[in-house]
Amino acid sequence: MSPLPDHVLIRPLNKADIEKVVRLESHTLPPSERAGHDRIAYWLRVAPELCTGLFVRQPIRTGWRSRLGSASSTSSAASSESSSSSSSGTCINNAAKTSCSCDFIKPVRSPTPTLTSNTDSKPTEPSSKVGHLEDGNMIVIHSFSIDPTYKGKKLGTTILRDYIRKMSTHRVAERMALLARSDMRDFYENLGFFDAGQRAGPDKSDDWHSLWVHLGPDDES
Repeated sequence: MSPLPDHVLIRPLNKADIEKVVRLESHTLPPSERAGHDRIAYWLRVAPELCTGLFVRQPIRTGWRSRLGSASSTSSAASSESSSSSSSGTCINNAAKTSCSCDFIKPVRSPTPTLTSNTDSKPTEPSSKVGHLEDGNMIVIHSFSIDPTYKGKKLGTTILRDYIRKMSTHRVAERMALLARSDMRDFYENLGFFDAGQRAGPDKSDDWHSLWVHLGPDDES
């Protein structure tokens, strides 16, 4: 497996990353497959703990004059860099997810609840038909994009395998599901996903498959 690029940071996504994820989608997905600003904003507001991103940060290069600065200046600079690291860098991968309570993945274009400016809506009732369900038994991957510049480096495999392992360890849900084009089915099956059959995709064609993977110890899969 190829190593990750230098100066990378993998972390949960949050509201401050909305525009970066929208921009990444616009560079990697055709218009019919893009979630769009409103959906991304909803996912990152109600389920930031489920959404992850891979960021490449520009290394800070300093000359010998800077290194001769006072200890207090160095400490202050380090503190400033640490406080800004969560929002700095270029997002080269995103995986936006929510949870629901159902047997198979819902239609990609199901209605998205409207959020108020100061309230994050996290429905917990099993009767909720749309949106994120805090106590849902299945994690749904809505958007998964990789910057074309970094394709061919096995980043998708590395990130998804690590995410499946973490979600299995923490018993967050019973399974994870997604819709994928037919040409991506082998990629997900190699990661342990099972094919539940063809489904209509965001482009209205039937050239999509519903795939899911069990989350739990290996002896239960």
